[in-house]
Amino acid sequence: MPGTPQPMRERYERLYAQSPAYWGSDPSPLALLTLAHRRQGTVLDLGCGQGPDALFFARKGLRVLALDVATTALQGLARRAEQEGLAIEILERDMRDLPAGDCDIVFSRMALQMLAPEERPAYLAKLKARHPRAVHAHVVPIRGACFGDAFICEDGLLREAYADWDILFAEDAWTLSRVANKDGEPYLMRESRIIARAKDP
Repeated sequence: MPGTPQPMRERYERLYAQSPAYWGSDPSPLALLTLAHRRQGTVLDLGCGQGPDALFFARKGLRVLALDVATTALQGLARRAEQEGLAIEILERDMRDLPAGDCDIVFSRMALQMLAPEERPAYLAKLKARHPRAVHAHVVPIRGACFGDAFICEDGLLREAYADWDILFAEDAWTLSRVANKDGEPYLMRESRIIARAKDP
């Protein structure tokens, strides 16, 4: 199984070394919405980066498995978790290398687009099969005023992947970027967000 390309790892290592909160320190809107549907248990945060959502979930009393390939980001997150006495387990690995065991929330914010387009549907199917009792919550960038076609997901990716589950929340929305462009200005982008869980038997 291929891993995250080395240039991508190096890019994020540089970005995270430059700023301790590159993507911001506040939890994402999706994290807030997810907590309304599952308030206890274990969260698997895929591509957690520097961990603003991981920290948010842990502060609310959930156990968090924080997974990413960026050493610098994970080291900073580990320090924050230790300082605050939070239950966050750090997993430095590619997101394709899923940890063993069950979880109650599968969460990803701006991570799935790092997979090649042909990998994404199969990866989401794998997440559903591995964690069929969990609430699944994802946000991905979609076509519009965003940051390049190389890291954009198909508009219908999430809805199609979870079409056979109960969709608790779904929207495509314009939003303001959390980071600035090369001119130092925030920019508009489009996101697709979903929260879903398996239908009752």
